[in-house]
Amino acid sequence: MKTSLRQIISSNAKGLVQYDLYIKLTVYPPAMLLAWMLLNMTTISASQLTVAGFTLGIIGALASLHWGLMPLVIGYLLAYTIDYADGTLARNGRSEGERGVFLDLLCDRTLISFTAIMLSIHHVRQQEALALGALLVYFVVYTYEDIVSYALRVARNRYQRPFYEDDYGIPPLTWRTACLQWQFFLPTRLSSPLVVIGIGLLCREMAPAYLAGTGAVLVGYATQGFKSWLKQRTPQTHAPSNAPPTDDGRSS
Repeated sequence: MKTSLRQIISSNAKGLVQYDLYIKLTVYPPAMLLAWMLLNMTTISASQLTVAGFTLGIIGALASLHWGLMPLVIGYLLAYTIDYADGTLARNGRSEGERGVFLDLLCDRTLISFTAIMLSIHHVRQQEALALGALLVYFVVYTYEDIVSYALRVARNRYQRPFYEDDYGIPPLTWRTACLQWQFFLPTRLSSPLVVIGIGLLCREMAPAYLAGTGAVLVGYATQGFKSWLKQRTPQTHAPSNAPPTDDGRSS
Protein backbone atom coordinates (compact mmCIF):
# COMPACT_ATOMS: atom_id res chain seq x y z
CA MET A 1 0.00 0.00 0.00
CA LYS A 2 1.41 3.36 -1.07
CA THR A 3 2.00 6.08 1.50
CA SER A 4 0.69 9.45 0.41
CA LEU A 5 2.20 12.83 1.20
CA ARG A 6 -0.98 13.61 3.14
CA GLN A 7 -0.30 10.64 5.43
CA ILE A 8 3.30 11.77 5.91
CA ILE A 9 2.21 15.29 6.79
CA SER A 10 -0.37 13.88 9.21
CA SER A 11 2.28 11.72 10.92
CA ASN A 12 4.41 14.86 11.39
CA ALA A 13 1.57 16.94 12.82
CA LYS A 14 3.21 17.18 16.25
CA GLY A 15 6.40 18.61 14.79
CA LEU A 16 4.54 20.94 12.47
CA VAL A 17 2.78 22.61 15.40
CA GLN A 18 5.90 22.73 17.60
CA TYR A 19 8.96 23.55 15.47
CA ASP A 20 9.77 27.06 14.31
CA LEU A 21 9.36 28.32 10.75
CA TYR A 22 13.08 28.05 9.99
CA ILE A 23 12.86 24.27 10.27
CA LYS A 24 9.46 24.02 8.60
CA LEU A 25 10.45 26.08 5.55
CA THR A 26 13.98 24.74 4.95
CA VAL A 27 14.25 21.21 6.37
CA TYR A 28 10.78 19.72 6.48
CA PRO A 29 9.95 19.89 2.73
CA PRO A 30 13.01 17.89 1.54
CA ALA A 31 12.77 15.59 4.58
CA MET A 32 9.14 14.74 3.87
CA LEU A 33 9.83 14.26 0.17
CA LEU A 34 12.74 11.94 0.96
CA ALA A 35 10.61 9.98 3.42
CA TRP A 36 7.82 9.67 0.84
CA MET A 37 10.25 8.32 -1.77
CA LEU A 38 11.85 5.84 0.64
CA LEU A 39 8.51 4.59 1.97
CA ASN A 40 7.14 3.96 -1.52
CA MET A 41 10.25 2.82 -3.40
CA THR A 42 12.47 1.02 -0.86
CA THR A 43 12.34 -1.19 2.23
CA ILE A 44 14.95 0.81 4.15
CA SER A 45 14.33 1.10 7.90
CA ALA A 46 14.52 4.24 10.02
CA SER A 47 17.70 2.97 11.71
CA GLN A 48 19.40 2.32 8.37
CA LEU A 49 18.55 5.86 7.29
CA THR A 50 19.91 7.18 10.61
CA VAL A 51 23.24 5.45 9.98
CA ALA A 52 23.33 6.77 6.39
CA GLY A 53 22.80 10.36 7.56
CA PHE A 54 25.40 9.96 10.30
CA THR A 55 27.91 8.60 7.77
CA LEU A 56 27.36 11.53 5.39
CA GLY A 57 27.88 13.98 8.25
CA ILE A 58 31.11 12.30 9.36
CA ILE A 59 32.45 12.19 5.79
CA GLY A 60 31.71 15.90 5.33
CA ALA A 61 33.40 16.76 8.62
CA LEU A 62 36.51 14.75 7.74
CA ALA A 63 36.65 16.30 4.26
CA SER A 64 36.87 19.74 5.91
CA LEU A 65 40.43 18.89 6.94
CA HIS A 66 41.49 19.20 3.29
CA TRP A 67 38.82 21.26 1.52
CA GLY A 68 37.67 23.84 4.06
CA LEU A 69 34.31 24.21 5.75
CA MET A 70 32.00 23.79 2.76
CA PRO A 71 32.05 19.94 2.75
CA LEU A 72 31.33 20.02 6.49
CA VAL A 73 28.36 22.34 5.93
CA ILE A 74 26.96 20.17 3.12
CA GLY A 75 27.43 16.95 5.07
CA TYR A 76 25.84 18.40 8.20
CA LEU A 77 22.84 19.77 6.29
CA LEU A 78 22.29 16.37 4.66
CA ALA A 79 22.51 14.62 8.03
CA TYR A 80 20.27 17.27 9.59
CA THR A 81 17.59 16.75 6.94
CA ILE A 82 17.84 12.97 7.09
CA ASP A 83 17.39 13.14 10.87
CA TYR A 84 13.86 14.45 10.32
CA ALA A 85 13.17 11.95 7.54
CA ASP A 86 14.12 8.91 9.65
CA GLY A 87 11.58 9.96 12.28
CA THR A 88 8.92 10.02 9.57
CA LEU A 89 9.90 6.51 8.50
CA ALA A 90 9.69 5.33 12.10
CA ARG A 91 6.19 6.76 12.50
CA ASN A 92 5.06 5.03 9.31
CA GLY A 93 5.94 1.45 10.17
CA ARG A 94 9.73 1.38 9.69
CA SER A 95 10.61 1.69 13.38
CA GLU A 96 12.92 -0.63 15.30
CA GLY A 97 11.59 0.30 18.72
CA GLU A 98 13.76 1.43 21.60
CA ARG A 99 16.93 0.31 19.82
CA GLY A 100 16.17 2.71 16.99
CA VAL A 101 15.51 5.57 19.40
CA PHE A 102 18.82 4.93 21.18
CA LEU A 103 20.69 4.70 17.86
CA ASP A 104 19.19 7.99 16.67
CA LEU A 105 20.14 9.71 19.92
CA LEU A 106 23.66 8.29 19.84
CA CYS A 107 24.26 9.30 16.21
CA ASP A 108 22.91 12.82 16.76
CA ARG A 109 25.09 13.57 19.77
CA THR A 110 28.17 11.93 18.30
CA LEU A 111 27.85 13.87 15.04
CA ILE A 112 27.36 17.18 16.87
CA SER A 113 30.45 16.58 19.01
CA PHE A 114 32.56 15.39 16.07
CA THR A 115 31.50 18.39 13.98
CA ALA A 116 32.50 20.73 16.82
CA ILE A 117 35.90 19.02 17.02
CA MET A 118 36.50 19.43 13.28
CA LEU A 119 35.46 23.09 13.45
CA SER A 120 37.86 23.61 16.35
CA ILE A 121 40.72 22.06 14.37
CA HIS A 122 39.91 24.37 11.45
CA HIS A 123 39.95 27.48 13.63
CA VAL A 124 43.19 26.44 15.33
CA ARG A 125 44.82 25.93 11.93
CA GLN A 126 43.60 29.34 10.78
CA GLN A 127 44.63 30.93 14.09
CA GLU A 128 41.09 32.20 14.65
CA ALA A 129 41.04 32.49 18.43
CA LEU A 130 37.86 34.58 18.54
CA ALA A 131 35.95 32.06 16.40
CA LEU A 132 37.25 29.19 18.53
CA GLY A 133 36.07 30.87 21.73
CA ALA A 134 32.66 31.67 20.23
CA LEU A 135 32.33 28.05 19.07
CA LEU A 136 33.06 26.81 22.61
CA VAL A 137 30.38 29.10 24.05
CA TYR A 138 27.84 27.98 21.44
CA PHE A 139 28.59 24.28 21.98
CA VAL A 140 28.24 24.56 25.77
CA VAL A 141 24.96 26.48 25.54
CA TYR A 142 23.63 24.12 22.85
CA THR A 143 24.38 20.96 24.84
CA TYR A 144 23.17 22.41 28.15
CA GLU A 145 19.60 21.24 27.52
CA ASP A 146 20.78 17.68 26.90
CA ILE A 147 22.58 17.66 30.25
CA VAL A 148 19.64 19.16 32.14
CA SER A 149 17.10 16.92 30.40
CA TYR A 150 19.12 13.83 31.30
CA ALA A 151 19.43 14.93 34.93
CA LEU A 152 15.68 15.59 35.15
CA ARG A 153 14.93 12.22 33.55
CA VAL A 154 17.10 10.44 36.12
CA ALA A 155 15.45 12.36 38.95
CA ARG A 156 11.97 11.65 37.58
CA ASN A 157 12.71 7.93 37.37
CA ARG A 158 14.17 7.89 40.89
CA TYR A 159 11.29 9.69 42.59
CA GLN A 160 8.52 8.51 40.22
CA ARG A 161 7.18 12.01 39.66
CA PRO A 162 7.60 14.59 36.87
CA PHE A 163 9.86 17.50 37.75
CA TYR A 164 8.37 19.53 34.91
CA GLU A 165 5.54 18.97 32.45
CA ASP A 166 5.98 20.05 28.85
CA ASP A 167 3.25 18.08 27.06
CA TYR A 168 -0.06 19.87 27.43
CA GLY A 169 -1.67 18.39 24.34
CA ILE A 170 -1.08 19.12 20.68
CA PRO A 171 -3.69 21.27 18.87
CA PRO A 172 -5.09 20.12 15.50
CA LEU A 173 -2.85 20.83 12.52
CA THR A 174 -4.01 23.93 10.63
CA TRP A 175 -2.28 26.82 8.90
CA ARG A 176 -2.82 28.90 12.03
CA THR A 177 -1.40 26.36 14.49
CA ALA A 178 1.50 25.49 12.18
CA CYS A 179 2.58 28.90 10.88
CA LEU A 180 0.78 31.86 12.43
CA GLN A 181 1.78 31.62 16.10
CA TRP A 182 4.13 34.38 17.28
CA GLN A 183 6.72 31.99 18.70
CA PHE A 184 7.26 30.29 15.31
CA PHE A 185 9.00 33.44 14.05
CA LEU A 186 11.66 33.13 16.77
CA PRO A 187 14.63 30.79 16.34
CA THR A 188 15.01 27.86 18.70
CA ARG A 189 17.74 25.52 19.88
CA LEU A 190 16.97 23.00 17.13
CA SER A 191 17.11 25.59 14.36
CA SER A 192 20.21 27.34 15.74
CA PRO A 193 22.57 25.32 13.46
CA LEU A 194 20.67 26.78 10.50
CA VAL A 195 21.25 30.26 11.97
CA VAL A 196 24.97 29.53 12.35
CA ILE A 197 25.25 28.28 8.76
CA GLY A 198 23.21 31.16 7.33
CA ILE A 199 25.12 33.90 9.16
CA GLY A 200 28.44 32.20 8.39
CA LEU A 201 27.70 32.11 4.67
CA LEU A 202 26.57 35.74 4.67
CA CYS A 203 29.40 37.18 6.77
CA ARG A 204 32.19 34.80 5.75
CA GLU A 205 33.17 34.99 9.42
CA MET A 206 32.32 32.25 11.91
CA ALA A 207 32.65 34.20 15.19
CA PRO A 208 29.47 36.27 14.61
CA ALA A 209 27.77 33.12 13.28
CA TYR A 210 28.43 31.22 16.52
CA LEU A 211 27.32 34.20 18.60
CA ALA A 212 24.11 34.42 16.55
CA GLY A 213 23.56 30.69 17.11
CA THR A 214 24.09 31.16 20.84
CA GLY A 215 21.55 33.97 20.81
CA ALA A 216 19.08 31.73 18.97
CA VAL A 217 19.47 29.02 21.62
CA LEU A 218 18.94 31.51 24.45
CA VAL A 219 15.85 32.92 22.73
CA GLY A 220 14.58 29.36 22.37
CA TYR A 221 15.14 28.65 26.07
CA ALA A 222 13.38 31.88 27.07
CA THR A 223 10.44 31.20 24.75
CA GLN A 224 10.09 27.64 25.99
CA GLY A 225 10.16 28.79 29.60
CA PHE A 226 7.56 31.48 28.94
CA LYS A 227 5.25 28.99 27.19
CA SER A 228 5.57 26.51 30.05
CA TRP A 229 4.84 29.24 32.61
CA LEU A 230 1.82 30.45 30.61
CA LYS A 231 0.39 26.96 30.20
CA GLN A 232 0.85 26.12 33.87
CA ARG A 233 -1.20 29.20 34.76
CA THR A 234 -3.99 28.11 32.40
CA PRO A 235 -6.62 26.02 34.19
CA GLN A 236 -6.75 22.41 32.94
CA THR A 237 -10.47 21.72 32.84
CA HIS A 238 -10.26 18.08 31.76
CA ALA A 239 -7.28 16.97 33.83
CA PRO A 240 -7.82 13.61 35.56
CA SER A 241 -8.16 13.76 39.32
CA ASN A 242 -6.14 11.61 41.70
CA ALA A 243 -8.17 12.61 44.72
CA PRO A 244 -9.61 9.77 46.82
CA PRO A 245 -13.31 8.99 46.27
CA THR A 246 -15.90 10.17 48.76
CA ASP A 247 -18.67 8.06 50.22
CA ASP A 248 -20.88 8.44 47.15
CA GLY A 249 -18.07 7.25 44.83
CA ARG A 250 -17.13 10.65 43.38
CA SER A 251 -13.84 12.48 43.74
CA SER A 252 -13.79 15.15 46.41
